[in-house]
Amino acid sequence: MRATVTSKGQVTIPREIRERAHIATGTQLDFQITSDGCLTIRPLTHDICKLKGIAKKKGQHPVSLKAIKKAIEEGFEGSME
Repeated sequence: MRATVTSKGQVTIPREIRERAHIATGTQLDFQITSDGCLTIRPLTHDICKLKGIAKKKGQHPVSLKAIKKAIEEGFEGSME
């Protein structure tokens, strides 16, 4: 499938792609360029399971709301220490 970039840098994602990728109005997308120059676009999801273990434990410092939001935006994949 193809799409054209407008003068404002906007692209309309074809309906079939939006439906298959569950992209709705307001969905945030993550853009990455791979080492071989390919562009990948994926919808950001807020998988609560990825946040397991970030709550304060005995002897740990609390995690700030700012750090939690950043982890969600970046697709949390590890420790927030």
